[in-house]
Amino acid sequence: MLKSYLKRGDEASFELRSRDVDGRLVGRLFVNGKDLGAQLVRQGSVMASDGFVGRCDDLNDSELETRAKDAGLRLWSASPPLERPGDLMVAVGGEEP
Repeated sequence: MLKSYLKRGDEASFELRSRDVDGRLVGRLFVNGKDLGAQLVRQGSVMASDGFVGRCDDLNDSELETRAKDAGLRLWSASPPLERPGDLMVAVGGEEP
């Protein structure tokens, strides 16, 4: 799917925000000056971070997700509706990832 957003010669940059509890990089990927993650959330292709990754609270991804969900875009067109993986884990007695 990402191949459709990237072409040879595109300018890409990564803005490091933090590392998660498992040491993975958390940040934003910009392609030709546009935030690719925000674009994917806006289109309903991915879920927004639910805030546990830290240093991303200033992003409006939750608002973008709400708009995509209200419009029934991609992920949000599923029937029955999708639930966040962390919410499902808590519902079955597990811990949030």
